[in-house]
Order: sequence, then C-alpha cells, then structure tokens
Amino acid sequence: MPDNVMNDAPDYEPDVWNAGWLWLDANSYSYAANDKREQNPFPQPGQKSRRTLKKLTIAEIVQNMKADGFIEAEGPVVKPGHYLVALAVDPRRDFHLMRQDSNGRWSHKPGAREVTNKDWDGRAIVRPEKANWGPYAQFVGYFLVPKGGLAVGRVEAKPDATPEDAPKPRKEQERAPYLPRPQAW
Repeated sequence: MPDNVMNDAPDYEPDVWNAGWLWLDANSYSYAANDKREQNPFPQPGQKSRRTLKKLTIAEIVQNMKADGFIEAEGPVVKPGHYLVALAVDPRRDFHLMRQDSNGRWSHKPGAREVTNKDWDGRAIVRPEKANWGPYAQFVGYFLVPKGGLAVGRVEAKPDATPEDAPKPRKEQERAPYLPRPQAW
C-alpha cells in the first residue's frame, strides 16, 4: 500500500463528531463521507442526487451511494486520492457504514450516538467484513470516497433560489427529542 494512502483518509476525531449538531444530526452515511456541513438530519443514500430510498434493497442503496459520489471498490483496496468505507445492511430495514481513518483503523457513527472505533462487541475494528456490526449482519462490500470527502446531505439550492429559500437552522431546544446521549459505548 502506498505511504500516501492513509494521508488521504480523514482523521479520527471523536471530539468533533460527538459534539453539538454533528452528534445529533450526523449518521453513519455523513460520517463515512466526512460531511461536517450543517444539514438536514440523518442524510440518506441518494439525497444529494435527489433520489430516495424506496425499497431499501442492497441494489438500491448501492445505486444511490454511487449517484452521490461513492465508488465501488474491488475489496479493501484503497487507491491514492481516496479512502475506504464499508457497507453492511440489516436487510430491508436499514444500512450502516464504517470508514477507514488516517491512522489505518476503522470507525463509525451509529445514528445519533457517539463516533467509535469499536464494533458492537467493543473490539477494535480491524477488518470490517469480520467485525460485529450488530443488527447490520449482512456485509455488502467496500467503497472509495475522494480525499476530502463528499457532500451527501442537503440537496444544493436551485439556481433561482433566494437566501430566504434556504433551510433555516433549528434551535437547540428543537433537537431535544433525539436519543439520550449514551454514558459509555
């Protein structure tokens, strides 16, 4: 593996992702894409490209991820200028992603919970296809993300939109209904 490959992956920054709106609104999809922009909560595959998940099949999730800029990889082989993410599913119910960080280890963000570099058994994630993904027991495969990440959240404004058309940020008290912050992972 070229020395520069890990330099193309994002840093593992739990203190950044486990605070403020990122902790509340980001999910495994925005985390895998390293999308730190304030956006609509819990972006879904295809949202950027104006697609929706209708049947939540593997084929539909993969197609929508590719439309958002993810690139299918031939196994866990990273290419210069990219970093790796891994996808697993709870068939017809949900999906989850992990990403490889600049330290070479894997991490993920389970919904409104804290970013962690441990699997559901509390073990360090060395090989995502062998990790315990909890309810996401069907490992799908690997994808590449360009260095710097992807903007996967809110759909870009229409060219004729005015500043008044932009989504308004939610007030902190409107975020309270989310899951309580776990004391420990």
